[in-house]
Amino acid sequence: SPKINKQLLHDAVVMYQANLRQGTFRTKSRGEVSGTTKKMYRQKGTGNARAGSKRSGVRRGGGHIFAKRPRDFSWRMPRKALQSATRMALAARLADEEVTLVEGLEFDSPKTSSMVATLNSLGMAG
Repeated sequence: SPKINKQLLHDAVVMYQANLRQGTFRTKSRGEVSGTTKKMYRQKGTGNARAGSKRSGVRRGGGHIFAKRPRDFSWRMPRKALQSATRMALAARLADEEVTLVEGLEFDSPKTSSMVATLNSLGMAG
């Protein structure tokens, strides 16, 4: 059986989970939020801090400063590394007796009850 490389297994699992991500999130930036572009009040003389837009990111109802955009999170491992990780995972399961190999399964008719009976006889129910 192959020697277990934890880092390689970890990378394979992380890649698998990253490839499941949809990445369809999106938020509006200040340029995309609907609303007026008029200056809120004059530049000087009010005592307030200068302000240009009601839709700036620091204001309620404003856009996001760095708006989220849809993106692809998927990445690929080298093919042989992925094959090696799969072999390691199977070997670890075999070593822990979590996998049972069954040869020549044949049924008279395609019924769930016959499959359940076979699994029960092999001690693999559940």
